[in-house]
Amino acid sequence: MNQAKMNSIAIALPPLAVQKRIVSKVTELMSLCDTLESQLQATESAIAESLSAVVSHLLAADVRIGLHKRGVDNPIAIATCLTRAAAGGPAPRPVQ
Repeated sequence: MNQAKMNSIAIALPPLAVQKRIVSKVTELMSLCDTLESQLQATESAIAESLSAVVSHLLAADVRIGLHKRGVDNPIAIATCLTRAAAGGPAPRPVQ
């Protein structure tokens, strides 16, 4: 096939008004996709924050229970253990 044959092939296109409607609909759908993507990212962030809060709460409860079982009631020792545990470090064994 050569350039002359390629140029002689008729390609059917919809009328200009239909093309404009197609472009308008595609633009509308792309905007909707952008909105949904933003909402999804916001939802994922909210889920991550909620999960982090739940894990922190459970970790704090676990540390408190462990300290209580060891007979530790000193608020400063408890706060120190909770702070270290929340930072990802091991909860120290507090001095009573």
